[in-house]
Formats: sequence, C-alpha cells, structure tokens
Amino acid sequence: MELRKISDAICAERSKSVIQSHKFYSNKKAYWAQKAGQVNHREMLRRDVEEALSQCITHIEFVAFLKTLGYTFTRDFNYEHPAVISAGWSRSVRLSSLSDRYTKENLINRFRWNYDHIGQIKFNPPKSKRKPLLDFECQMREAAQMDGLQLLFSIIIELFKICTGNNVQEVDSRPLSPMIRTEASKADKYMEEYWLLRDNFIESPQELLSFQQNTAARIAELEQKRYELRLRLRRVKTPEEEASLKEQCKELTKKMTPLRKQLKISLRIEQHIPCIKELLDAEREIELKNNGLIQKKEKTRTR
Repeated sequence: MELRKISDAICAERSKSVIQSHKFYSNKKAYWAQKAGQVNHREMLRRDVEEALSQCITHIEFVAFLKTLGYTFTRDFNYEHPAVISAGWSRSVRLSSLSDRYTKENLINRFRWNYDHIGQIKFNPPKSKRKPLLDFECQMREAAQMDGLQLLFSIIIELFKICTGNNVQEVDSRPLSPMIRTEASKADKYMEEYWLLRDNFIESPQELLSFQQNTAARIAELEQKRYELRLRLRRVKTPEEEASLKEQCKELTKKMTPLRKQLKISLRIEQHIPCIKELLDAEREIELKNNGLIQKKEKTRTR
C-alpha cells in the first residue's frame, strides 16, 4: 500500500493517470475468475443488495427482501455491522465488507433517500414460495424418459437459464439458493459437459469412466506414433523425407487436440457431479421447506 501511494504521487506530479480504488486480489485464482467473467458469492450478494435497495424504504423490508433471495441474517440492523450467510457458505459476510456504500449508516441513509425522492415504493420482493427445481424435474420426467447424468446436467442448465441476464429485475422464478445463481456464471462449461454426455450417449458414471479410459488410450496410441516419427526425423537423409515426417506429426497432433479436449471435459464432469448433486439437493430442500411440502414430525408423548 505504501508503494502504491508513492507511485500514485509520482504519476500525479507528472500528469499521468492514476487508477482510483483499484481492487487487490489475495490470490491469482480470484483474479483470473474475475477476468473470465465468473461471479463469486460476494459479487452475487452485491447484486442482490443493489436489487433490494432499489425496492425498499426501510431496513425491515430490506431484511425481508434478502431472505426471499435465500440469505439469512446472522447479524441484523440491531448490530453495528449487519451480516448474512447462505447455504453452502463457510462463514457469514458483512455487508460493509462489500463496499463502503453498504455500511449500516449508509444503508439507512439510502432508505431515507428512497422515501424522500421516490415516495412510497410498492414493496414487491420475489415470491418466497417458488419451486423452479421441482417444476423442472416434473417437466423433465414428463417430456423425456432421460435418466442418469444427462438428466442431472439438463436440470442444472435449465436453472442457469433463469439466472442469466440482468440480476436486478423482478423474476419470481429465480432459484432460491444464491449458490446456484453464482454457478450460473459457469454455464458455458456446463453446456460443454452436457453436449459431451449427449453426443457420446453417456448415462452413468461407469460409462463416463469407460469413455475416459478409451480416450486416454487413443491419445497414448497417437502420442506413441508421433514419438516414433520424431525419432525417424533424427536420421532423415533428404529434405523431402523430413518435410513428409513433419507433416505426419502435424496430422497426428491435429487428431490429438480434440481428444485431449474431450478428456479434459470428461475429467471436469467427474469433479462437477458431486457439486451438482449438492447444489440440487440444497435447492430442493429449501423449496420443500418454503412451500410447506415437508411434513413436520409429530411429537411423541411419553408418560
């Protein structure tokens, strides 16, 4: 930070531009995820807070709005630093840590501004009793008799379609879990995985493992052929023979490139399977609970 201040002072003296409030990243993974357009849970929370601020004129409405989006307040406005948590998070997040605009004082000032300048805003939060996952599962069972991995990926992709676009809008069919809305930023990767499963008729983890083994074997076979050609390149006697061997190596490399990509995607699918199951199980449990579809256990009386 001290070096940054010195650098900014030198740039200002020499009439150079100074980057204000540049964000520092604690690790390279967060930096490259941001560069790739991926949304982490803090960015998703920031978007949801902005949506809530556009609809609320009191802190009570603000708390109720975020609760409909799947958040739980671990510290409400009775504390100096309101904080929220959601399913799948390891710890709660202070709203003030997202931006200085979200401190308790600034939030209350924003509510007052809304009341004075916009007037009596009609409080219209997303419906708490919504069940897009249960509806999708019912439609998928009725529309097609799919089973296994294709059904799993089809459901998660349909949920992602709801999440895409502008988050600050009235959409009552959004998933209840912020984790699924966060994963929607990776929808392109999930689409690649789904197409691989569909095009190769993969329906079970066993078929996926067999596909990985077969693809790896084909890659190894092509690599061995290319290695033998490169050995022959060391003993070429004519330029024509050298050009021919190099061309054959290029052709083998072209054949290996899509196979390597398919193997990489299949390995990614293997990692995503438990993640998708956890996301869908958590979403299903929240929907069942919010819609009153879970029967409460009757208390047993004992003498």
